[in-house]
Amino acid sequence: MDAAQRGTSLLEVMLVVIVLGIVIGAGAPRASLAAEEARVDGAAATLRSLWHAQRLFRLEAGVYSRETSELEEQRLIDTAVFAAQQPFVYRLVDPDDDSFEFEAERVGSSVWSGVLSIDSDGVISGRVLRGGGDEITPMHD
Repeated sequence: MDAAQRGTSLLEVMLVVIVLGIVIGAGAPRASLAAEEARVDGAAATLRSLWHAQRLFRLEAGVYSRETSELEEQRLIDTAVFAAQQPFVYRLVDPDDDSFEFEAERVGSSVWSGVLSIDSDGVISGRVLRGGGDEITPMHD
């Protein structure tokens, strides 16, 4: 064999690059969906933590907290939860002595939007949507 026959041709290199591009391109949408699923599951876990904090507060005070600052003062939740600006913003919605609801709104994305919530019974509901039609609901225990 001479030196010209042992090397890789430009055509072979281009074919490998094209095939790799197709494989990577096909996997990119799945990776984006998987990343958003992880964010949604993280938000659901945070909502469960907030639910547990409210339940602990009620054991001590006899009523649910009407202010997140009370939960923070009792060190039942981390102050960073309500200071976070994305990917989810958390808020306490219309609490009273016997019930509450926390919401997690998806923000900071031009592609994904939606709201998740947990009620005083610990039921998580809601979904996050992508403009193209993908829908993510949190995993349930």
